Amino acid sequence: MLVDVERHSMHGRLPPCVPELKPSLSLQLQFCPPIICPESNEGLLPSKLVNLVVLMTLTIVAEPTPLKLNEDGVVLVGKTRVTLDTVVAAFLEGATAEEIVEQYPSLQLADVYSVIGYYLRRKTEVDAYLKIRQERAAQVRQENERRFNPIGIRDRLMARLDHQRQG
Repeated sequence: MLVDVERHSMHGRLPPCVPELKPSLSLQLQFCPPIICPESNEGLLPSKLVNLVVLMTLTIVAEPTPLKLNEDGVVLVGKTRVTLDTVVAAFLEGATAEEIVEQYPSLQLADVYSVIGYYLRRKTEVDAYLKIRQERAAQVRQENERRFNPIGIRDRLMARLDHQRQG
C-alpha cells in the first residue's frame, strides 16, 4: 500500500533530527519504531511526527486479452495450446476458473479469469466462433469416417493382427 506523507508538528516544523522529505514522496506503509531526537533526547513516535494520509494508488492499465490465433485459425489461451473452446466449455459446464486451471495446469489463473470475462462481454461473437468451430469439427469427422469407414474396424484390425501372428 502506498501512502502520501504530509508533515505536521505542533509548530508546523519537524525537529531537526527528522530528515526532510519531498511532499510528493510516496512511501510503503510499515511498522516504524520510535525516533530518538538527539537535541531533546526525546523518543518520538512517527505518529507524532508525520500525519499519514493513506491513498490507494491504483494504476488502471488496459491489458491485452490472453488470446492468440494460431496458424490453423484456432484461438489459444495464453502461452498454451489450450483452446478458447475448451475454457468456455468448462465454464459453461459450471467449472470455476480455479477448477479449469486444476484441469489444465499449463493455464494461468489470471488468464482464465480474463478469458471468462472476455467471453461474458462478447458472448455473441464468441458463440458464433464456437459454432463455426463445431461445424468444422463435424465436417472433418464426416470426411474421416468416409475415408476410414469405422463400421467393421474392429474386425479388420483383428484380422490384421491374426495375419501378423501367422506370418
